[in-house]
Amino acid sequence: MIINGKILYQVKSGGGIVNGNPVPVQVDWLPIECNIKTNSNTTKGKYIDGNFRMASYEVLIELTDFTANRVKLVDIMGRDLGEFPVQSIEHLEAVQNTKIVV
Repeated sequence: MIINGKILYQVKSGGGIVNGNPVPVQVDWLPIECNIKTNSNTTKGKYIDGNFRMASYEVLIELTDFTANRVKLVDIMGRDLGEFPVQSIEHLEAVQNTKIVV
């Protein structure tokens, strides 16, 4: 697998009530090196007040039990590709990779 970026997955911890006071949930983003392939990336989406970007990516990481619902993608140059909901996760045992579609 050729590494060309990082996938950062969201981990939440904490939260609740301590001594009657609310404690906020802490959100951390943990990185994993990955291979990112662009399925689609267009800025042709329009709405009344402006434009929006539609993008879809296929991400390969080493075979692992990946269960995140939301991820961020960063390319090898450190450019932020965006934050996305996870559409599907597939374990490719023959090549020892996990494929994540966002």
